[in-house]
Amino acid sequence: MKLSELLEILENGVGPVSLSDKFCKKYSMYDNSGIILNCCDEVKGVLFALDLSAEAVEETLSRGFNAIVTHHPAIYGGLSRLDVLCDPQSAALAECLKNGVSVISMHLNFDVAPKGIDYHLMRGLGGDKAELSATVEGGGYGRAYNVTPAGYKNGTNVINSVTYPADHRINNRVFFYIFDLIGGRIGFIFFCIGFFLTARGKCKGRNKHRCY
Repeated sequence: MKLSELLEILENGVGPVSLSDKFCKKYSMYDNSGIILNCCDEVKGVLFALDLSAEAVEETLSRGFNAIVTHHPAIYGGLSRLDVLCDPQSAALAECLKNGVSVISMHLNFDVAPKGIDYHLMRGLGGDKAELSATVEGGGYGRAYNVTPAGYKNGTNVINSVTYPADHRINNRVFFYIFDLIGGRIGFIFFCIGFFLTARGKCKGRNKHRCY
């Protein structure tokens, strides 16, 4: 399978990159979805990850894969420098280049897609029909919906069951803001997970103040 064919499968299965482009144009936002790093001709295997991290690259290589699909863009905004000693993102990108691992990021298009990430978060909390908060042709961002007490309970149970590597110091906070909008019903749930990770990194080089 070619990398372009993998991208086509992702776009047809969930949401095309053009959705991100439309959303950014309409709401004056920025995104960087699509093929971020093209290092291989034939895709031998794919790892899916939230972010392009050192652990994701390591797992990809250990399995003999040569492609990673992330949700958050592996390169976001203007890339001004690559610092493999002090910046984990730079190091992960460099490791991909070194080992011929391609990277695709599917960000806003997967959020905005009719049955993308926002949709499945809603379904995970027991929501069904929803009003889109910010619409665009072919999709929309954010959803306002009703949930049952059972659906809310199941959603919190799923979140509470999440575990993390023991070698990270983590301050994990989960917030559920529930607004009673109409006649005592739960009209909208704003679901926000704040992950505050402090990685224990070591720095060799001049820019020690930039390490974390």
